[in-house]
Amino acid sequence: MNSYLNVLVILFSVQLLKAQSNITINVTVPAGTDQVYVTGNQNALGNWDASMVKMKQVSDTQFSLTLSLDLPAELKFTRGSWESEGIIKSIDDNPNIIIPMYAKNVYDFVVKGWMDTISQDAFIKDYAFKTIESRHLNQKRRIKIYLPEDYDENNTYPVFYLTDANYLPNFEIAVQYISQLVNFSVVPPCIVVGIDQESRNDELDVYFSEKGKRFKDFIFDELVPYINKIYSTSGFNTIIGHSDGATFTHLLMTSENCPFRGFIGISEALFGTQIDDIAKVVKSYKNQKDLYWFVANGTFDSEFRIESGKSIDSTIVANPNKLIHHKQLTYAADHNDLVAKSLLDGIQFIFKDYTHLNNPKLTDSLSKSRTNPIEFWEGYTTKIVNSYGIELQMNDYDFYALTDMAVNQQDTILYNEIQQKFSKFSFYNQMEGYSMMAQDYERMGMNKEALKLWKKNLEKISFSPFYYQRPSYLLAFKLDRPKDAISFLEKSIVDNPELTLYFHYYIAQIAIKKQVLKSKAKQSLSYCESNYIDNRRFSREDLETLREKLSSW
Repeated sequence: MNSYLNVLVILFSVQLLKAQSNITINVTVPAGTDQVYVTGNQNALGNWDASMVKMKQVSDTQFSLTLSLDLPAELKFTRGSWESEGIIKSIDDNPNIIIPMYAKNVYDFVVKGWMDTISQDAFIKDYAFKTIESRHLNQKRRIKIYLPEDYDENNTYPVFYLTDANYLPNFEIAVQYISQLVNFSVVPPCIVVGIDQESRNDELDVYFSEKGKRFKDFIFDELVPYINKIYSTSGFNTIIGHSDGATFTHLLMTSENCPFRGFIGISEALFGTQIDDIAKVVKSYKNQKDLYWFVANGTFDSEFRIESGKSIDSTIVANPNKLIHHKQLTYAADHNDLVAKSLLDGIQFIFKDYTHLNNPKLTDSLSKSRTNPIEFWEGYTTKIVNSYGIELQMNDYDFYALTDMAVNQQDTILYNEIQQKFSKFSFYNQMEGYSMMAQDYERMGMNKEALKLWKKNLEKISFSPFYYQRPSYLLAFKLDRPKDAISFLEKSIVDNPELTLYFHYYIAQIAIKKQVLKSKAKQSLSYCESNYIDNRRFSREDLETLREKLSSW
Protein backbone atom coordinates (compact mmCIF):
# COMPACT_ATOMS: atom_id res chain seq x y z
CA MET A 1 0.00 0.00 0.00
CA ASN A 2 2.79 2.43 0.96
CA SER A 3 4.63 1.64 -2.27
CA TYR A 4 1.50 2.43 -4.30
CA LEU A 5 1.13 5.80 -2.55
CA ASN A 6 4.77 6.61 -3.16
CA VAL A 7 4.33 5.95 -6.88
CA LEU A 8 1.30 8.26 -6.96
CA VAL A 9 3.26 10.99 -5.18
CA ILE A 10 6.13 10.69 -7.66
CA LEU A 11 3.79 10.78 -10.66
CA PHE A 12 1.97 13.78 -9.21
CA SER A 13 5.30 15.56 -8.58
CA VAL A 14 6.41 14.94 -12.15
CA GLN A 15 3.19 16.49 -13.44
CA LEU A 16 3.79 19.54 -11.24
CA LEU A 17 7.31 19.87 -12.59
CA LYS A 18 6.01 19.85 -16.19
CA ALA A 19 3.15 22.31 -16.25
CA GLN A 20 1.55 22.97 -19.64
CA SER A 21 0.64 26.51 -20.70
CA ASN A 22 -0.33 28.48 -23.77
CA ILE A 23 2.60 30.78 -24.46
CA THR A 24 2.76 33.52 -27.09
CA ILE A 25 6.28 34.01 -28.44
CA ASN A 26 7.06 37.31 -30.20
CA VAL A 27 10.40 37.98 -31.85
CA THR A 28 11.86 41.07 -33.52
CA VAL A 29 14.40 40.29 -36.22
CA PRO A 30 16.78 42.22 -38.53
CA ALA A 31 15.16 43.93 -41.51
CA GLY A 32 14.91 41.77 -44.62
CA THR A 33 14.24 38.52 -42.75
CA ASP A 34 11.57 36.68 -44.76
CA GLN A 35 10.93 33.65 -42.53
CA VAL A 36 11.55 32.61 -38.93
CA TYR A 37 11.31 29.21 -37.26
CA VAL A 38 11.24 28.38 -33.57
CA THR A 39 12.68 25.12 -32.32
CA GLY A 40 13.17 23.52 -28.94
CA ASN A 41 13.11 20.60 -26.56
CA GLN A 42 9.58 19.19 -27.14
CA ASN A 43 7.07 18.15 -29.80
CA ALA A 44 5.38 21.56 -29.99
CA LEU A 45 8.78 23.08 -30.74
CA GLY A 46 9.83 20.46 -33.27
CA ASN A 47 12.25 18.61 -30.98
CA TRP A 48 15.19 20.74 -32.18
CA ASP A 49 14.29 20.38 -35.86
CA ALA A 50 15.39 23.78 -37.22
CA SER A 51 12.78 23.87 -40.00
CA MET A 52 9.63 22.33 -38.55
CA VAL A 53 7.78 25.07 -36.60
CA LYS A 54 7.34 28.21 -38.68
CA MET A 55 6.31 31.48 -37.07
CA LYS A 56 3.73 33.93 -38.46
CA GLN A 57 4.96 37.25 -39.81
CA VAL A 58 3.03 40.18 -38.31
CA SER A 59 5.17 43.06 -39.64
CA ASP A 60 8.38 43.68 -41.59
CA THR A 61 10.54 42.82 -38.58
CA GLN A 62 8.20 40.95 -36.23
CA PHE A 63 7.05 37.31 -36.06
CA SER A 64 4.72 35.65 -33.56
CA LEU A 65 3.33 32.24 -32.61
CA THR A 66 1.19 30.85 -29.75
CA LEU A 67 1.98 27.31 -28.63
CA SER A 68 0.92 24.93 -25.87
CA LEU A 69 4.22 24.19 -24.13
CA ASP A 70 5.35 21.88 -21.36
CA LEU A 71 7.21 24.12 -18.96
CA PRO A 72 10.01 24.74 -18.41
CA ALA A 73 10.85 24.94 -22.11
CA GLU A 74 14.09 25.57 -24.05
CA LEU A 75 14.12 27.09 -27.50
CA LYS A 76 16.03 28.92 -30.22
CA PHE A 77 15.17 30.74 -33.44
CA THR A 78 16.42 29.93 -36.95
CA ARG A 79 15.65 30.82 -40.55
CA GLY A 80 15.13 27.14 -41.37
CA SER A 81 18.56 25.62 -40.69
CA TRP A 82 21.09 25.50 -37.89
CA GLU A 83 23.52 27.43 -40.10
CA SER A 84 21.08 30.34 -39.78
CA GLU A 85 20.65 30.18 -36.01
CA GLY A 86 19.43 33.44 -34.46
CA ILE A 87 21.83 35.29 -32.16
CA ILE A 88 20.13 36.56 -28.99
CA LYS A 89 23.16 37.35 -26.83
CA SER A 90 26.39 37.10 -28.83
CA ILE A 91 27.93 34.74 -31.34
CA ASP A 92 30.40 33.49 -28.74
CA ASP A 93 27.78 33.13 -26.02
CA ASN A 94 24.36 32.19 -27.39
CA PRO A 95 22.70 29.75 -24.95
CA ASN A 96 19.24 28.26 -25.24
CA ILE A 97 16.36 30.54 -24.29
CA ILE A 98 14.60 29.27 -21.14
CA ILE A 99 10.89 29.80 -20.47
CA PRO A 100 10.46 28.92 -16.77
CA MET A 101 7.72 26.83 -15.20
CA TYR A 102 5.85 29.75 -13.67
CA ALA A 103 5.78 31.64 -16.92
CA LYS A 104 4.07 34.72 -18.27
CA ASN A 105 1.62 34.31 -21.12
CA VAL A 106 3.62 36.45 -23.57
CA TYR A 107 7.39 36.59 -24.17
CA ASP A 108 9.21 39.08 -26.39
CA PHE A 109 12.66 38.40 -27.82
CA VAL A 110 15.08 40.20 -30.15
CA VAL A 111 17.33 38.44 -32.66
CA LYS A 112 20.41 40.64 -33.16
CA GLY A 113 21.61 38.75 -36.21
CA TRP A 114 21.78 35.36 -37.96
CA MET A 115 24.81 33.08 -37.91
CA ASP A 116 24.97 32.88 -41.71
CA THR A 117 24.80 36.66 -42.24
CA ILE A 118 27.19 37.96 -39.58
CA SER A 119 29.50 39.32 -42.29
CA GLN A 120 26.79 41.79 -43.22
CA ASP A 121 27.55 44.17 -40.32
CA ALA A 122 25.01 42.73 -37.86
CA PHE A 123 25.83 44.45 -34.59
CA ILE A 124 25.99 41.95 -31.77
CA LYS A 125 26.91 42.74 -28.18
CA ASP A 126 28.11 46.24 -29.08
CA TYR A 127 30.40 45.15 -31.89
CA ALA A 128 30.12 44.23 -35.54
CA PHE A 129 31.38 41.39 -37.69
CA LYS A 130 33.00 41.80 -41.05
CA THR A 131 34.57 39.29 -43.41
CA ILE A 132 37.47 40.35 -45.62
CA GLU A 133 39.04 38.48 -48.51
CA SER A 134 42.73 37.75 -47.94
CA ARG A 135 45.11 36.85 -50.75
CA HIS A 136 47.89 36.23 -48.19
CA LEU A 137 45.78 33.69 -46.28
CA ASN A 138 43.99 32.53 -49.44
CA GLN A 139 40.65 32.62 -47.64
CA LYS A 140 37.99 34.86 -46.13
CA ARG A 141 38.74 35.96 -42.58
CA ARG A 142 36.22 37.15 -40.01
CA ILE A 143 37.03 40.11 -37.77
CA LYS A 144 35.18 41.80 -34.94
CA ILE A 145 34.92 45.57 -34.88
CA TYR A 146 33.92 47.73 -31.94
CA LEU A 147 33.20 51.37 -32.67
CA PRO A 148 33.11 53.91 -29.86
CA GLU A 149 29.81 55.36 -28.78
CA ASP A 150 28.90 58.41 -30.89
CA TYR A 151 31.41 57.41 -33.57
CA ASP A 152 31.71 60.31 -36.01
CA GLU A 153 33.59 60.01 -39.30
CA ASN A 154 34.56 63.68 -38.96
CA ASN A 155 36.79 62.72 -36.03
CA THR A 156 39.76 60.37 -36.00
CA TYR A 157 40.28 57.39 -33.69
CA PRO A 158 43.24 55.31 -32.52
CA VAL A 159 42.82 51.59 -33.19
CA PHE A 160 43.52 48.57 -30.97
CA TYR A 161 44.08 45.26 -32.79
CA LEU A 162 43.77 42.05 -30.79
CA THR A 163 44.66 38.52 -31.82
CA ASP A 164 42.81 35.46 -30.47
CA ALA A 165 39.46 37.25 -30.69
CA ASN A 166 37.68 33.88 -30.82
CA TYR A 167 39.62 32.37 -27.88
CA LEU A 168 38.79 33.23 -24.29
CA PRO A 169 36.87 36.47 -23.67
CA ASN A 170 39.92 38.64 -24.45
CA PHE A 171 38.15 40.80 -27.03
CA GLU A 172 35.17 41.43 -24.77
CA ILE A 173 37.49 42.30 -21.86
CA ALA A 174 39.35 44.81 -24.03
CA VAL A 175 36.13 46.42 -25.25
CA GLN A 176 34.73 46.74 -21.73
CA TYR A 177 37.95 48.22 -20.31
CA ILE A 178 38.35 50.70 -23.13
CA SER A 179 34.72 51.83 -23.08
CA GLN A 180 34.85 52.47 -19.33
CA LEU A 181 38.17 54.33 -19.55
CA VAL A 182 36.68 56.47 -22.32
CA ASN A 183 33.68 57.26 -20.11
CA PHE A 184 36.04 58.79 -17.54
CA SER A 185 38.23 60.56 -20.15
CA VAL A 186 41.26 58.43 -19.18
CA VAL A 187 41.79 57.38 -22.80
CA PRO A 188 40.34 58.78 -26.03
CA PRO A 189 37.53 57.02 -27.90
CA CYS A 190 39.07 54.10 -29.79
CA ILE A 191 38.19 51.51 -32.40
CA VAL A 192 38.87 47.89 -31.39
CA VAL A 193 39.50 45.20 -34.01
CA GLY A 194 39.45 41.54 -32.98
CA ILE A 195 41.16 39.02 -35.26
CA ASP A 196 39.79 35.47 -35.21
CA GLN A 197 42.36 32.69 -35.50
CA GLU A 198 41.61 29.63 -37.64
CA SER A 199 44.84 27.73 -37.23
CA ARG A 200 46.30 29.37 -34.15
CA ASN A 201 49.64 27.61 -33.91
CA ASP A 202 50.38 28.22 -37.58
CA GLU A 203 49.24 31.85 -37.65
CA LEU A 204 50.74 32.95 -34.32
CA ASP A 205 53.91 31.07 -35.17
CA VAL A 206 56.49 31.91 -32.50
CA TYR A 207 59.30 30.84 -34.85
CA PHE A 208 58.01 33.09 -37.62
CA SER A 209 58.08 30.47 -40.36
CA GLU A 210 56.20 30.82 -43.65
CA LYS A 211 52.65 30.61 -42.25
CA GLY A 212 53.44 33.07 -39.49
CA LYS A 213 54.88 35.53 -41.98
CA ARG A 214 51.80 35.18 -44.17
CA PHE A 215 49.64 36.08 -41.18
CA LYS A 216 51.91 39.08 -40.56
CA ASP A 217 51.46 40.12 -44.19
CA PHE A 218 47.69 39.77 -43.81
CA ILE A 219 47.77 42.21 -40.86
CA PHE A 220 50.25 44.67 -42.40
CA ASP A 221 49.11 44.66 -46.04
CA GLU A 222 45.39 43.88 -45.81
CA LEU A 223 43.77 44.29 -42.41
CA VAL A 224 45.24 47.61 -41.28
CA PRO A 225 44.75 49.27 -44.72
CA TYR A 226 41.18 47.90 -44.79
CA ILE A 227 40.34 49.41 -41.39
CA ASN A 228 41.97 52.72 -42.41
CA LYS A 229 39.88 52.77 -45.58
CA ILE A 230 36.44 52.17 -44.10
CA TYR A 231 36.85 53.99 -40.77
CA SER A 232 38.24 57.34 -39.70
CA THR A 233 41.52 56.34 -38.05
CA SER A 234 44.21 58.52 -36.48
CA GLY A 235 47.24 56.51 -37.58
CA PHE A 236 48.08 55.34 -34.05
CA ASN A 237 47.70 51.58 -33.86
CA THR A 238 48.24 49.21 -30.92
CA ILE A 239 48.51 45.42 -31.11
CA ILE A 240 47.46 43.30 -28.11
CA GLY A 241 48.61 39.70 -27.77
CA HIS A 242 48.40 37.00 -25.11
CA SER A 243 50.67 33.95 -24.82
CA ASP A 244 51.83 33.07 -28.35
CA GLY A 245 49.97 36.18 -29.45
CA ALA A 246 52.26 38.24 -27.17
CA THR A 247 55.33 36.63 -28.72
CA PHE A 248 53.88 37.37 -32.14
CA THR A 249 53.45 41.09 -31.27
CA HIS A 250 57.20 41.27 -30.67
CA LEU A 251 57.83 39.61 -34.01
CA LEU A 252 55.67 42.27 -35.62
CA MET A 253 57.62 44.97 -33.80
CA THR A 254 60.88 43.74 -35.27
CA SER A 255 59.47 43.51 -38.81
CA GLU A 256 59.95 46.16 -41.47
CA ASN A 257 57.17 48.68 -42.12
CA CYS A 258 55.42 47.82 -38.87
CA PRO A 259 52.15 49.85 -38.66
CA PHE A 260 52.03 49.70 -34.84
CA ARG A 261 53.47 52.07 -32.25
CA GLY A 262 51.66 50.55 -29.29
CA PHE A 263 52.36 47.02 -28.04
CA ILE A 264 50.76 45.09 -25.19
CA GLY A 265 52.35 41.70 -24.60
CA ILE A 266 50.73 39.51 -21.93
CA SER A 267 52.64 36.36 -20.88
CA GLU A 268 55.09 36.27 -23.77
CA ALA A 269 57.80 33.72 -24.39
CA LEU A 270 60.86 34.57 -26.48
CA PHE A 271 62.69 32.02 -28.61
CA GLY A 272 65.97 31.84 -30.50
CA THR A 273 67.41 35.24 -31.32
CA GLN A 274 64.23 37.18 -30.63
CA ILE A 275 65.65 39.08 -27.65
CA ASP A 276 68.61 40.14 -29.83
CA ASP A 277 66.19 41.33 -32.52
CA ILE A 278 64.33 43.36 -29.89
CA ALA A 279 67.62 44.89 -28.72
CA LYS A 280 68.37 45.98 -32.30
CA VAL A 281 64.99 47.69 -32.55
CA VAL A 282 65.50 49.49 -29.22
CA LYS A 283 68.92 50.72 -30.30
CA SER A 284 67.96 51.75 -33.82
CA TYR A 285 64.46 53.19 -33.32
CA LYS A 286 64.66 56.79 -34.49
CA ASN A 287 61.15 57.37 -35.71
CA GLN A 288 60.03 60.87 -34.75
CA LYS A 289 56.90 59.44 -33.15
CA ASP A 290 57.00 57.77 -29.73
CA LEU A 291 56.54 54.05 -29.23
CA TYR A 292 54.62 52.63 -26.22
CA TRP A 293 55.28 49.12 -24.95
CA PHE A 294 53.63 47.30 -22.03
CA VAL A 295 54.65 43.81 -20.87
CA ALA A 296 52.79 41.78 -18.24
CA ASN A 297 53.81 38.58 -16.48
CA GLY A 298 52.13 36.38 -13.83
CA THR A 299 53.84 34.88 -10.79
CA PHE A 300 51.96 31.59 -11.35
CA ASP A 301 52.86 31.37 -15.03
CA SER A 302 55.69 29.24 -16.40
CA GLU A 303 59.17 30.30 -15.36
CA PHE A 304 60.23 30.60 -19.00
CA ARG A 305 57.56 33.23 -19.68
CA ILE A 306 58.44 35.16 -16.53
CA GLU A 307 62.11 35.24 -17.52
CA SER A 308 61.19 36.38 -21.04
CA GLY A 309 59.39 39.39 -19.60
CA LYS A 310 62.33 40.24 -17.37
CA SER A 311 64.78 39.95 -20.27
CA ILE A 312 62.75 42.48 -22.30
CA ASP A 313 62.81 44.89 -19.37
CA SER A 314 66.56 44.52 -18.81
CA THR A 315 67.23 44.95 -22.54
CA ILE A 316 65.40 48.26 -22.64
CA VAL A 317 67.06 49.48 -19.43
CA ALA A 318 70.46 48.63 -20.90
CA ASN A 319 69.67 50.50 -24.13
CA PRO A 320 67.81 53.70 -23.14
CA ASN A 321 65.85 55.34 -25.93
CA LYS A 322 63.79 58.46 -25.20
CA LEU A 323 61.34 57.57 -27.95
CA ILE A 324 60.46 54.19 -26.42
CA HIS A 325 58.17 54.22 -23.38
CA HIS A 326 58.21 50.86 -21.63
CA LYS A 327 56.61 49.33 -18.57
CA GLN A 328 56.86 45.77 -17.27
CA LEU A 329 54.61 44.61 -14.41
CA THR A 330 54.24 41.31 -12.63
CA TYR A 331 50.86 40.22 -11.26
CA ALA A 332 49.69 37.52 -8.86
CA ALA A 333 48.10 35.65 -11.75
CA ASP A 334 48.26 32.48 -13.79
CA HIS A 335 48.56 32.22 -17.56
CA ASN A 336 44.89 32.87 -18.36
CA ASP A 337 43.61 35.27 -15.68
CA LEU A 338 46.62 37.49 -16.34
CA VAL A 339 44.67 39.04 -19.23
CA ALA A 340 41.89 40.36 -16.99
CA LYS A 341 44.33 41.50 -14.31
CA SER A 342 46.81 43.33 -16.55
CA LEU A 343 45.02 44.63 -19.64
CA LEU A 344 43.48 47.64 -17.90
CA ASP A 345 46.96 48.82 -16.87
CA GLY A 346 48.28 48.13 -20.34
CA ILE A 347 45.64 50.24 -22.08
CA GLN A 348 46.22 53.12 -19.69
CA PHE A 349 49.98 52.94 -20.22
CA ILE A 350 49.60 53.09 -23.99
CA PHE A 351 47.86 56.43 -23.47
CA LYS A 352 50.15 57.68 -20.72
CA ASP A 353 50.75 60.91 -22.66
CA TYR A 354 47.05 61.48 -23.26
CA THR A 355 45.70 63.10 -20.13
CA HIS A 356 43.59 66.05 -19.15
CA LEU A 357 44.98 68.68 -16.80
CA ASN A 358 43.43 67.34 -13.60
CA ASN A 359 46.79 67.20 -11.81
CA PRO A 360 47.12 70.04 -9.26
CA LYS A 361 50.84 69.37 -8.76
CA LEU A 362 51.48 69.96 -12.45
CA THR A 363 49.53 73.22 -12.63
CA ASP A 364 51.07 74.45 -9.35
CA SER A 365 54.60 73.86 -10.64
CA LEU A 366 53.75 75.57 -13.93
CA SER A 367 52.32 78.53 -12.04
CA LYS A 368 55.44 78.87 -9.90
CA SER A 369 57.59 78.91 -13.02
CA ARG A 370 55.20 81.52 -14.47
CA THR A 371 54.53 79.40 -17.54
CA ASN A 372 52.12 81.00 -19.97
CA PRO A 373 48.99 78.79 -19.80
CA ILE A 374 47.97 79.38 -23.42
CA GLU A 375 51.42 78.56 -24.79
CA PHE A 376 51.58 75.51 -22.52
CA TRP A 377 48.21 74.22 -23.76
CA GLU A 378 49.20 74.65 -27.40
CA GLY A 379 52.44 72.72 -26.87
CA TYR A 380 50.74 70.10 -24.75
CA THR A 381 48.04 69.36 -27.32
CA THR A 382 50.55 69.39 -30.18
CA LYS A 383 52.49 66.60 -28.44
CA ILE A 384 49.29 64.55 -28.17
CA VAL A 385 48.60 65.06 -31.87
CA ASN A 386 52.14 63.94 -32.69
CA SER A 387 51.88 60.90 -30.43
CA TYR A 388 48.36 59.68 -31.12
CA GLY A 389 47.12 61.55 -34.19
CA ILE A 390 44.19 63.03 -32.28
CA GLU A 391 43.33 66.38 -30.75
CA LEU A 392 42.71 66.54 -27.02
CA GLN A 393 39.28 68.09 -26.72
CA MET A 394 39.37 70.64 -23.94
CA ASN A 395 37.10 69.78 -21.03
CA ASP A 396 36.22 71.67 -17.86
CA TYR A 397 39.26 70.24 -15.99
CA ASP A 398 41.58 71.65 -18.65
CA PHE A 399 39.88 75.03 -18.75
CA TYR A 400 39.85 75.49 -14.99
CA ALA A 401 43.49 74.36 -14.77
CA LEU A 402 44.53 77.06 -17.25
CA THR A 403 42.52 79.75 -15.48
CA ASP A 404 43.98 78.59 -12.14
CA MET A 405 47.47 79.10 -13.55
CA ALA A 406 46.59 82.70 -14.43
CA VAL A 407 44.94 83.26 -11.04
CA ASN A 408 47.96 81.85 -9.18
CA GLN A 409 50.14 84.25 -11.14
CA GLN A 410 47.72 87.10 -10.28
CA ASP A 411 47.65 87.98 -13.97
CA THR A 412 44.24 89.42 -14.81
CA ILE A 413 45.21 90.18 -18.42
CA LEU A 414 46.25 86.58 -19.02
CA TYR A 415 43.09 85.37 -17.27
CA ASN A 416 40.89 87.39 -19.61
CA GLU A 417 42.87 86.18 -22.63
CA ILE A 418 42.12 82.58 -21.62
CA GLN A 419 38.45 83.43 -21.20
CA GLN A 420 38.32 85.01 -24.63
CA LYS A 421 40.40 82.39 -26.48
CA PHE A 422 38.47 79.39 -25.19
CA SER A 423 35.02 80.94 -24.87
CA LYS A 424 33.82 78.73 -27.75
CA PHE A 425 33.82 75.80 -25.32
CA SER A 426 31.29 77.67 -23.15
CA PHE A 427 32.49 76.26 -19.83
CA TYR A 428 31.32 79.37 -18.01
CA ASN A 429 27.90 79.26 -19.63
CA GLN A 430 27.09 76.24 -17.54
CA MET A 431 25.02 76.41 -14.39
CA GLU A 432 27.66 77.77 -12.01
CA GLY A 433 29.71 79.70 -14.51
CA TYR A 434 29.38 83.17 -12.99
CA SER A 435 30.15 81.88 -9.50
CA MET A 436 33.36 80.23 -10.75
CA MET A 437 34.51 83.47 -12.35
CA ALA A 438 33.52 85.47 -9.28
CA GLN A 439 35.69 83.25 -7.06
CA ASP A 440 38.61 83.65 -9.48
CA TYR A 441 38.19 87.43 -9.43
CA GLU A 442 38.20 87.44 -5.63
CA ARG A 443 41.42 85.41 -5.57
CA MET A 444 43.01 88.02 -7.85
CA GLY A 445 41.74 90.91 -5.68
CA MET A 446 39.21 92.12 -8.27
CA ASN A 447 36.51 92.41 -5.64
CA LYS A 448 34.21 94.92 -7.33
CA GLU A 449 34.17 92.86 -10.51
CA ALA A 450 33.57 89.74 -8.43
CA LEU A 451 30.58 91.33 -6.71
CA LYS A 452 28.95 92.07 -10.07
CA LEU A 453 29.37 88.43 -11.08
CA TRP A 454 27.95 87.13 -7.78
CA LYS A 455 24.86 89.25 -8.28
CA LYS A 456 24.60 88.12 -11.90
CA ASN A 457 24.90 84.54 -10.73
CA LEU A 458 21.84 85.00 -8.49
CA GLU A 459 19.77 85.72 -11.58
CA LYS A 460 20.40 82.08 -12.55
CA ILE A 461 20.86 80.29 -9.23
CA SER A 462 19.04 81.14 -6.00
CA PHE A 463 18.40 77.80 -4.32
CA SER A 464 21.51 77.62 -2.10
CA PRO A 465 22.58 79.87 0.82
CA PHE A 466 26.14 79.70 -0.54
CA TYR A 467 25.32 82.02 -3.42
CA TYR A 468 24.10 84.68 -0.97
CA GLN A 469 26.79 84.17 1.62
CA ARG A 470 29.67 84.85 -0.76
CA PRO A 471 28.53 88.29 -2.03
CA SER A 472 27.42 89.36 1.46
CA TYR A 473 30.83 88.43 2.96
CA LEU A 474 32.56 90.09 0.03
CA LEU A 475 30.67 93.32 0.73
CA ALA A 476 31.21 93.14 4.48
CA PHE A 477 34.78 92.00 4.84
CA LYS A 478 36.67 92.62 1.59
CA LEU A 479 34.95 95.83 0.48
CA ASP A 480 34.29 96.94 4.11
CA ARG A 481 30.65 97.74 3.47
CA PRO A 482 28.88 95.75 6.22
CA LYS A 483 25.71 97.87 6.18
CA ASP A 484 25.31 97.28 2.45
CA ALA A 485 25.84 93.57 3.07
CA ILE A 486 23.07 93.53 5.68
CA SER A 487 20.72 95.46 3.38
CA PHE A 488 21.46 92.89 0.63
CA LEU A 489 20.56 90.04 2.99
CA GLU A 490 17.38 91.73 4.21
CA LYS A 491 16.25 92.09 0.62
CA SER A 492 17.14 88.45 0.04
CA ILE A 493 14.75 87.44 2.85
CA VAL A 494 11.93 89.03 0.88
CA ASP A 495 13.05 87.51 -2.43
CA ASN A 496 13.80 84.01 -1.10
CA PRO A 497 11.96 83.47 2.22
CA GLU A 498 12.69 79.72 2.41
CA LEU A 499 16.33 80.60 3.20
CA THR A 500 15.41 83.09 5.95
CA LEU A 501 17.19 81.17 8.73
CA TYR A 502 20.51 81.33 6.88
CA PHE A 503 20.13 84.98 5.98
CA HIS A 504 19.54 85.92 9.63
CA TYR A 505 22.63 83.98 10.65
CA TYR A 506 24.73 85.87 8.09
CA ILE A 507 23.26 89.20 9.27
CA ALA A 508 24.06 88.39 12.91
CA GLN A 509 27.55 87.25 12.01
CA ILE A 510 28.37 90.32 9.93
CA ALA A 511 26.86 92.82 12.38
CA ILE A 512 28.64 91.32 15.41
CA LYS A 513 32.03 90.89 13.72
CA LYS A 514 31.95 94.40 12.22
CA GLN A 515 30.11 95.86 15.27
CA VAL A 516 27.44 97.67 13.31
CA LEU A 517 23.65 97.80 13.63
CA LYS A 518 23.57 96.12 17.05
CA SER A 519 19.77 95.99 17.20
CA LYS A 520 19.67 94.02 13.96
CA ALA A 521 22.36 91.70 15.29
CA LYS A 522 20.20 90.95 18.35
CA GLN A 523 17.07 90.48 16.26
CA SER A 524 18.71 88.11 13.77
CA LEU A 525 20.53 86.09 16.42
CA SER A 526 17.33 85.65 18.42
CA TYR A 527 15.52 84.50 15.27
CA CYS A 528 18.20 81.84 14.66
CA GLU A 529 18.07 80.61 18.25
CA SER A 530 14.28 80.35 18.21
CA ASN A 531 13.98 78.73 14.76
CA TYR A 532 17.13 76.60 14.71
CA ILE A 533 17.15 73.37 12.74
CA ASP A 534 20.14 71.15 12.05
CA ASN A 535 21.92 72.28 8.89
CA ARG A 536 25.25 72.28 7.11
CA ARG A 537 25.92 76.03 7.43
CA PHE A 538 26.07 76.62 11.19
CA SER A 539 25.54 74.83 14.50
CA ARG A 540 24.14 75.68 17.93
CA GLU A 541 27.73 76.09 19.10
CA ASP A 542 28.22 78.78 16.43
CA LEU A 543 25.18 80.62 17.79
CA GLU A 544 26.51 80.38 21.33
CA THR A 545 29.81 81.89 20.17
CA LEU A 546 27.97 84.80 18.53
CA ARG A 547 25.88 85.29 21.69
CA GLU A 548 29.04 85.57 23.80
CA LYS A 549 30.54 88.12 21.40
CA LEU A 550 27.30 90.10 21.38
CA SER A 551 27.25 90.13 25.20
CA SER A 552 30.77 91.55 25.33
CA TRP A 553 30.00 94.22 22.68
